[in-house]
Amino acid sequence: VGIIGNFLIAVIKLVIGFLINSIAVIADAIHSFEDLLSSVVLLIGYGWVSKPPDREHPYGHGRAQEITGFINSFIILIAAFQIGLYSVKKIMHPVPVNISFPLLFIILATAFLKEGMARYAGFLAEKSRSLALKADAWHHRTDALSSLIVIAALLGMKFGISVLDGILGVLLALFIAWLAISWLKKVSSALLGEAPSEELVKTIEKIVLEVDGAHYAHRIRVHSYGSHKEITLHLQMNPEMSLFDAHK
Repeated sequence: VGIIGNFLIAVIKLVIGFLINSIAVIADAIHSFEDLLSSVVLLIGYGWVSKPPDREHPYGHGRAQEITGFINSFIILIAAFQIGLYSVKKIMHPVPVNISFPLLFIILATAFLKEGMARYAGFLAEKSRSLALKADAWHHRTDALSSLIVIAALLGMKFGISVLDGILGVLLALFIAWLAISWLKKVSSALLGEAPSEELVKTIEKIVLEVDGAHYAHRIRVHSYGSHKEITLHLQMNPEMSLFDAHK
């Protein structure tokens, strides 16, 4: 769905951009093409995740989700840089734009479509607890936001504010870059092995201490491999129990 939708939206925006001679719309189309690349990366990543554990990867390939999330976030950052570059050029060298309201309505329709794709990806992300899908959802949403800003800029230019196209483009680029860096930090933290939340630690402690003879649990470590978790801990047992019974 993401690949087909992003391809159609990117082509539509690119054609409109050339028709009305708008750098902002062309930059928005580039952003959509990068969404297409992001969806391809995500699809490849999920094919990798679905592979069963093997000798070299006994815990499976679940961390491929974080890797694809990292790549997607980096693609978003590249998109922000390109949009910012185009926008600065537009401020320095304003170019007349041939405003066409029917074409603006088409761009608006693509924004609503991208928001729908963002919500669907967000739903799947919550269901699968995938950081890669969450990053993909935000990728769709930033594309929708960029389209809305482009529409606002073109309308502003209709009333003679020629630099508005470039100014709003720079603001959009900064916003997208902030989102990308935030996701890069989050995904990198997961790849490096972040500490479990206090809530998860308390849940593990509660379950473990329900075992007969268990007195105290500490040094709880949670190793995440996508949706698969490996938990290690130190458990203090009743000293009167035999080693055989404690091991059971």
